[in-house]
Amino acid sequence: MQIPESAFIINASDSTDRCFVISGGIHGNEPVGANALTSLRELIDTKDWIVDGAVYGLIGNPRAAEKNVRFIDENLNRAFGTPLSNTYESGRAQEIVTWLEELSRTYTNVYLLDLHSVSIGDTTMTIYCEDNEKARAWADEISPIPFRLTYREEVMPGALIGVVHKLGGIGVAIECGNHVSERGADVALEHIENALMSLGFLKAHTRSYRNNSFEGERRTYSLLAPVKPTHGFRFTVDPVSELFLKEGEVYAEDPVGVRHAPSDCYLMMPSKDPQPEDFDAGFLAIKN
Repeated sequence: MQIPESAFIINASDSTDRCFVISGGIHGNEPVGANALTSLRELIDTKDWIVDGAVYGLIGNPRAAEKNVRFIDENLNRAFGTPLSNTYESGRAQEIVTWLEELSRTYTNVYLLDLHSVSIGDTTMTIYCEDNEKARAWADEISPIPFRLTYREEVMPGALIGVVHKLGGIGVAIECGNHVSERGADVALEHIENALMSLGFLKAHTRSYRNNSFEGERRTYSLLAPVKPTHGFRFTVDPVSELFLKEGEVYAEDPVGVRHAPSDCYLMMPSKDPQPEDFDAGFLAIKN
């Protein structure tokens, strides 16, 4: 099997039934996934976790991670499944998609846990495709986070978990808190631990990370539309996730004019420093 740059086998298995892929660093300034993968390898090496199963790790955007920037040319998590271009991220996306296609031919079921963090606040959130019932069920099984976000491909195209969905696998993304949060690594490891247990891969362990508390009641939102940044774009409201906007409320502006909420909705996953090169500066969503 041809494994792309910065992907690696964490634990080998002869099983052809299922495999588990843990991805981090899809955005280079989000270290939580890479840190969790390092901790996982240490837990296995020290025998604190006895793992029996095919487990892979992936650092999505290693060049951006080296520079501690979100991306080199474009948002990698919007480049999967999109037309090939001359950007670094486009080529990287093609490498990863080819590898995932090979995994889907090798294993009956491919499970992917995509670990992220946020630049504003310390939000924890579970994300999955709206029309993938298996992903929703797996999210319910492995994630105690009450804040859920679902999306459709036409609203958030080119995401890594969407690739796995199209290949018949199951993908769930976790926002583990802020980029610099000390809690983020534990949140990531808790979800890795839960995922390994759900797949029957974690046979024994002397350390557990299943002790995080997550505030708020259970709620689920569906993405309505991306907030498209332009040159001179800025939010005119405090850009925090789960911010309620009344219909007609001004929430952002650029040199062309102001942006109004099209209906009663919520601002989700806003960027700290929106750039016109990015696909989105956040999303508008409705509460289900």
